[in-house]
Amino acid sequence: MAQPELKAKLSVVLPTYNRAALLGRSIASVLGQSFEDFELVVVDDGSTDGTAALLAGLDDPRIVVCRLETNQGYARALNAGVARARSPLIAFQDSDDVWRADKLETQFRLMQLAAPDVAVVYSAFTRLGPGGEEALFPPAWVEHRAGGLDHELLKGNFIGASTAVVRREVFLELGGFDPEMPCLQDWDFWLRLGARYRFAYCPERLATVHVTPASLNQSGPLLSARALEHILSEHAAAFERHRGIMAKHEHSVGHWLMLAGEPRAARAHLWRAFKLRPVRLKYAARALMAAVVPGAYPGAD
Repeated sequence: MAQPELKAKLSVVLPTYNRAALLGRSIASVLGQSFEDFELVVVDDGSTDGTAALLAGLDDPRIVVCRLETNQGYARALNAGVARARSPLIAFQDSDDVWRADKLETQFRLMQLAAPDVAVVYSAFTRLGPGGEEALFPPAWVEHRAGGLDHELLKGNFIGASTAVVRREVFLELGGFDPEMPCLQDWDFWLRLGARYRFAYCPERLATVHVTPASLNQSGPLLSARALEHILSEHAAAFERHRGIMAKHEHSVGHWLMLAGEPRAARAHLWRAFKLRPVRLKYAARALMAAVVPGAYPGAD
Protein backbone atom coordinates (compact mmCIF):
# COMPACT_ATOMS: atom_id res chain seq x y z
CA MET A 1 0.00 0.00 0.00
CA ALA A 2 1.47 3.36 -1.05
CA GLN A 3 2.32 5.71 1.78
CA PRO A 4 0.81 9.21 1.67
CA GLU A 5 3.17 11.94 0.59
CA LEU A 6 4.49 13.76 3.64
CA LYS A 7 3.88 17.47 3.79
CA ALA A 8 6.33 20.01 5.10
CA LYS A 9 5.00 22.61 7.50
CA LEU A 10 6.03 25.40 5.15
CA SER A 11 6.83 25.81 1.46
CA VAL A 12 9.31 28.36 0.15
CA VAL A 13 8.63 29.40 -3.45
CA LEU A 14 11.55 30.91 -5.33
CA PRO A 15 11.00 31.95 -8.98
CA THR A 16 14.14 32.73 -10.96
CA TYR A 17 15.13 33.76 -14.45
CA ASN A 18 18.74 34.00 -15.64
CA ARG A 19 20.11 34.69 -12.17
CA ALA A 20 22.65 31.87 -11.94
CA ALA A 21 25.30 34.25 -10.60
CA LEU A 22 23.09 35.26 -7.65
CA LEU A 23 20.83 32.27 -7.14
CA GLY A 24 23.28 30.21 -5.09
CA ARG A 25 23.47 32.88 -2.39
CA SER A 26 19.69 33.11 -2.14
CA ILE A 27 19.21 29.34 -1.98
CA ALA A 28 21.95 29.02 0.65
CA SER A 29 20.13 31.51 2.90
CA VAL A 30 17.01 29.31 2.67
CA LEU A 31 18.76 25.98 3.23
CA GLY A 32 20.64 27.46 6.20
CA GLN A 33 17.47 28.30 8.13
CA SER A 34 17.22 27.21 11.77
CA PHE A 35 13.67 26.05 10.97
CA GLU A 36 14.14 22.93 8.84
CA ASP A 37 10.64 21.55 8.22
CA PHE A 38 10.14 23.15 4.80
CA GLU A 39 10.35 22.41 1.12
CA LEU A 40 12.00 24.78 -1.33
CA VAL A 41 10.18 25.00 -4.66
CA VAL A 42 12.51 26.63 -7.17
CA VAL A 43 10.73 27.67 -10.37
CA ASP A 44 13.16 28.03 -13.25
CA ASP A 45 11.26 30.42 -15.48
CA GLY A 46 12.80 29.32 -18.79
CA SER A 47 16.35 30.43 -17.92
CA THR A 48 18.94 30.30 -20.70
CA ASP A 49 22.05 30.79 -18.55
CA GLY A 50 23.61 28.29 -16.13
CA THR A 51 20.59 28.09 -13.83
CA ALA A 52 19.61 24.54 -14.82
CA ALA A 53 23.14 23.25 -14.21
CA LEU A 54 23.33 25.00 -10.84
CA LEU A 55 20.03 23.49 -9.72
CA ALA A 56 21.01 20.03 -10.96
CA GLY A 57 24.08 20.16 -8.76
CA LEU A 58 22.16 20.78 -5.53
CA ASP A 59 21.80 17.76 -3.27
CA ASP A 60 19.12 18.43 -0.70
CA PRO A 61 15.88 16.41 -0.43
CA ARG A 62 13.93 19.54 0.47
CA ILE A 63 14.49 21.08 -2.97
CA VAL A 64 11.85 20.70 -5.66
CA VAL A 65 12.70 22.10 -9.10
CA CYS A 66 9.96 23.15 -11.50
CA ARG A 67 11.10 24.04 -15.00
CA LEU A 68 8.98 26.25 -17.25
CA GLU A 69 9.97 25.73 -20.88
CA THR A 70 9.52 29.38 -21.82
CA ASN A 71 9.82 32.56 -19.78
CA GLN A 72 6.40 33.30 -18.26
CA GLY A 73 7.24 36.26 -16.06
CA TYR A 74 7.56 36.64 -12.31
CA ALA A 75 3.87 36.42 -11.39
CA ARG A 76 3.13 33.30 -13.44
CA ALA A 77 6.29 31.59 -12.20
CA LEU A 78 5.44 32.36 -8.59
CA ASN A 79 1.85 31.20 -9.04
CA ALA A 80 3.13 27.97 -10.60
CA GLY A 81 5.35 27.41 -7.58
CA VAL A 82 2.48 27.91 -5.14
CA ALA A 83 0.37 25.46 -7.19
CA ARG A 84 3.15 22.88 -6.78
CA ALA A 85 3.69 23.60 -3.07
CA ARG A 86 2.32 21.10 -0.57
CA SER A 87 2.30 23.09 2.66
CA PRO A 88 -0.36 25.23 4.35
CA LEU A 89 2.07 28.16 4.66
CA ILE A 90 3.97 29.81 1.81
CA ALA A 91 7.09 31.96 2.03
CA PHE A 92 8.31 33.85 -1.03
CA GLN A 93 11.98 34.26 -1.80
CA ASP A 94 13.60 36.27 -4.60
CA SER A 95 16.69 35.04 -6.38
CA ASP A 96 18.74 38.08 -5.33
CA ASP A 97 17.64 38.37 -1.68
CA VAL A 98 19.09 36.93 1.53
CA TRP A 99 17.32 35.82 4.70
CA ARG A 100 18.47 35.95 8.30
CA ALA A 101 19.01 32.41 9.59
CA ASP A 102 16.03 32.53 11.96
CA LYS A 103 13.54 34.12 9.54
CA LEU A 104 11.31 31.09 9.00
CA GLU A 105 11.49 30.00 12.64
CA THR A 106 10.45 33.47 13.83
CA GLN A 107 7.61 33.84 11.36
CA PHE A 108 6.32 30.29 11.76
CA ARG A 109 6.05 30.87 15.50
CA LEU A 110 4.20 34.16 14.97
CA MET A 111 1.80 32.54 12.52
CA GLN A 112 1.05 29.75 14.98
CA LEU A 113 0.09 32.36 17.57
CA ALA A 114 -1.93 34.51 15.16
CA ALA A 115 -5.71 34.73 14.99
CA PRO A 116 -7.45 32.93 12.11
CA ASP A 117 -8.10 36.17 10.25
CA VAL A 118 -4.36 36.94 10.08
CA ALA A 119 -3.29 35.76 6.64
CA VAL A 120 0.23 37.22 6.46
CA VAL A 121 3.22 37.56 8.73
CA TYR A 122 5.81 39.96 7.33
CA SER A 123 8.90 41.64 8.70
CA ALA A 124 11.10 44.69 8.48
CA PHE A 125 13.94 44.42 5.99
CA THR A 126 17.02 46.18 4.74
CA ARG A 127 17.14 47.27 1.12
CA LEU A 128 20.57 47.62 -0.43
CA GLY A 129 20.82 49.72 -3.58
CA PRO A 130 23.20 49.08 -6.49
CA GLY A 131 25.81 51.33 -4.89
CA GLY A 132 25.44 49.79 -1.43
CA GLU A 133 23.13 52.52 -0.14
CA GLU A 134 20.95 51.20 2.67
CA ALA A 135 17.28 51.84 3.44
CA LEU A 136 15.10 50.41 6.20
CA PHE A 137 11.59 49.16 5.41
CA PRO A 138 8.83 49.79 6.30
CA PRO A 139 9.65 53.50 5.88
CA ALA A 140 8.79 56.17 8.44
CA TRP A 141 5.54 57.19 6.71
CA VAL A 142 3.93 53.84 7.60
CA GLU A 143 1.87 54.62 10.70
CA HIS A 144 0.22 51.21 11.24
CA ARG A 145 2.17 48.02 10.58
CA ALA A 146 -0.11 45.28 11.89
CA GLY A 147 -3.80 44.43 11.89
CA GLY A 148 -6.04 45.86 9.21
CA LEU A 149 -3.77 47.58 6.69
CA ASP A 150 -6.24 48.24 3.88
CA HIS A 151 -5.93 52.02 4.31
CA GLU A 152 -2.19 52.05 5.01
CA LEU A 153 -1.45 50.01 1.89
CA LEU A 154 -3.29 52.50 -0.31
CA LYS A 155 -0.43 54.94 0.33
CA GLY A 156 2.10 52.57 -1.25
CA ASN A 157 3.69 49.17 -0.85
CA PHE A 158 5.92 48.60 2.15
CA ILE A 159 5.72 44.80 2.40
CA GLY A 160 8.57 43.03 0.67
CA ALA A 161 7.41 39.76 -0.88
CA SER A 162 10.54 37.98 0.33
CA THR A 163 9.72 38.99 3.92
CA ALA A 164 6.21 37.50 3.92
CA VAL A 165 4.71 34.19 4.99
CA VAL A 166 1.15 33.71 3.68
CA ARG A 167 -1.56 31.16 4.28
CA ARG A 168 -1.70 29.12 1.08
CA GLU A 169 -5.49 28.79 1.11
CA VAL A 170 -5.82 32.59 1.16
CA PHE A 171 -3.32 32.97 -1.68
CA LEU A 172 -5.34 30.55 -3.81
CA GLU A 173 -8.66 32.11 -2.75
CA LEU A 174 -7.48 35.50 -4.05
CA GLY A 175 -6.14 34.06 -7.30
CA GLY A 176 -2.48 34.70 -6.56
CA PHE A 177 -0.41 37.40 -8.23
CA ASP A 178 -1.91 39.06 -11.31
CA PRO A 179 0.16 37.88 -14.30
CA GLU A 180 -1.09 40.72 -16.50
CA MET A 181 0.67 43.36 -14.43
CA PRO A 182 4.17 44.31 -15.67
CA CYS A 183 5.34 45.08 -12.11
CA LEU A 184 3.92 45.98 -8.66
CA GLN A 185 2.20 42.58 -8.54
CA ASP A 186 2.94 42.19 -4.85
CA TRP A 187 1.37 45.56 -3.95
CA ASP A 188 -1.77 44.65 -5.90
CA PHE A 189 -1.94 41.32 -4.07
CA TRP A 190 -1.54 42.90 -0.60
CA LEU A 191 -4.31 45.37 -1.44
CA ARG A 192 -6.66 42.54 -2.38
CA LEU A 193 -5.69 40.57 0.70
CA GLY A 194 -5.97 43.58 3.02
CA ALA A 195 -9.60 44.10 2.05
CA ARG A 196 -10.46 40.79 3.75
CA TYR A 197 -7.70 39.77 6.15
CA ARG A 198 -5.27 41.13 8.73
CA PHE A 199 -1.48 41.23 8.91
CA ALA A 200 1.02 40.37 11.66
CA TYR A 201 4.33 42.21 11.77
CA CYS A 202 7.81 41.37 13.04
CA PRO A 203 9.92 44.50 13.61
CA GLU A 204 13.19 42.59 13.30
CA ARG A 205 15.01 42.87 9.96
CA LEU A 206 14.73 39.29 8.77
CA ALA A 207 15.74 39.85 5.15
CA THR A 208 18.11 41.84 2.99
CA VAL A 209 16.69 42.86 -0.38
CA HIS A 210 19.31 43.55 -3.03
CA VAL A 211 18.29 46.05 -5.71
CA THR A 212 20.21 45.35 -8.90
CA PRO A 213 19.81 46.86 -12.39
CA ALA A 214 17.87 43.75 -13.38
CA SER A 215 15.52 43.82 -10.37
CA LEU A 216 11.81 43.96 -11.03
CA ASN A 217 11.51 47.05 -8.86
CA GLN A 218 13.80 48.83 -11.32
CA SER A 219 11.13 48.75 -14.03
CA GLY A 220 11.16 51.79 -16.29
CA PRO A 221 8.69 54.68 -16.04
CA LEU A 222 6.30 53.34 -18.67
CA LEU A 223 5.87 49.92 -17.01
CA SER A 224 5.55 51.56 -13.60
CA ALA A 225 2.88 53.92 -14.95
CA ARG A 226 0.90 51.10 -16.55
CA ALA A 227 1.01 49.03 -13.37
CA LEU A 228 -0.09 51.94 -11.18
CA GLU A 229 -2.91 52.75 -13.63
CA HIS A 230 -4.08 49.16 -13.22
CA ILE A 231 -3.96 49.38 -9.42
CA LEU A 232 -5.94 52.65 -9.42
CA SER A 233 -8.55 51.04 -11.65
CA GLU A 234 -8.81 47.71 -9.82
CA HIS A 235 -9.07 49.36 -6.40
CA ALA A 236 -10.96 52.45 -7.49
CA ALA A 237 -13.63 52.23 -4.78
CA ALA A 238 -11.03 52.21 -2.00
CA PHE A 239 -9.04 55.08 -3.50
CA GLU A 240 -12.20 57.17 -3.96
CA ARG A 241 -12.56 57.24 -0.18
CA HIS A 242 -9.05 58.71 0.14
CA ARG A 243 -8.77 61.33 -2.53
CA GLY A 244 -5.51 62.82 -1.29
CA ILE A 245 -3.81 59.46 -1.71
CA MET A 246 -5.42 59.03 -5.12
CA ALA A 247 -4.15 62.46 -6.18
CA LYS A 248 -0.60 61.48 -5.23
CA HIS A 249 -0.77 58.32 -7.37
CA GLU A 250 -2.45 60.09 -10.31
CA HIS A 251 0.41 62.58 -10.21
CA SER A 252 2.95 59.73 -10.18
CA VAL A 253 1.34 58.08 -13.22
CA GLY A 254 1.33 61.37 -15.11
CA HIS A 255 4.92 62.12 -14.17
CA TRP A 256 6.14 58.67 -15.25
CA LEU A 257 4.26 58.94 -18.54
CA MET A 258 5.88 62.30 -19.23
CA LEU A 259 9.28 60.75 -18.59
CA ALA A 260 8.33 57.88 -20.92
CA GLY A 261 7.52 60.33 -23.74
CA GLU A 262 3.73 60.00 -23.66
CA PRO A 263 2.59 63.58 -22.92
CA ARG A 264 -1.00 63.17 -24.15
CA ALA A 265 -1.73 60.32 -21.73
CA ALA A 266 0.28 62.05 -19.02
CA ARG A 267 -1.74 65.26 -19.16
CA ALA A 268 -4.97 63.49 -18.23
CA HIS A 269 -3.43 62.06 -15.05
CA LEU A 270 -1.66 65.26 -14.08
CA TRP A 271 -4.87 67.23 -14.55
CA ARG A 272 -6.76 64.67 -12.46
CA ALA A 273 -4.23 65.03 -9.64
CA PHE A 274 -4.58 68.82 -9.78
CA LYS A 275 -8.38 68.64 -9.64
CA LEU A 276 -8.25 66.30 -6.66
CA ARG A 277 -5.77 68.50 -4.78
CA PRO A 278 -5.67 72.00 -6.32
CA VAL A 279 -3.81 73.37 -3.32
CA ARG A 280 -0.71 71.35 -4.12
CA LEU A 281 1.56 73.71 -6.06
CA LYS A 282 3.62 70.86 -7.52
CA TYR A 283 0.52 69.28 -9.04
CA ALA A 284 -0.59 72.59 -10.54
CA ALA A 285 2.86 73.42 -11.91
CA ARG A 286 3.41 70.06 -13.56
CA ALA A 287 -0.11 69.91 -15.02
CA LEU A 288 0.41 73.38 -16.51
CA MET A 289 3.87 72.59 -17.84
CA ALA A 290 2.73 69.32 -19.43
CA ALA A 291 -0.12 71.17 -21.15
CA VAL A 292 1.73 74.29 -22.30
CA VAL A 293 5.44 73.46 -22.66
CA PRO A 294 5.82 69.67 -22.51
CA GLY A 295 9.31 69.87 -23.98
CA ALA A 296 10.48 71.77 -20.91
CA TYR A 297 9.03 69.20 -18.48
CA PRO A 298 11.78 68.20 -15.96
CA GLY A 299 13.45 64.96 -17.03
CA ALA A 300 11.46 64.59 -20.27
CA ASP A 301 13.30 63.84 -23.49
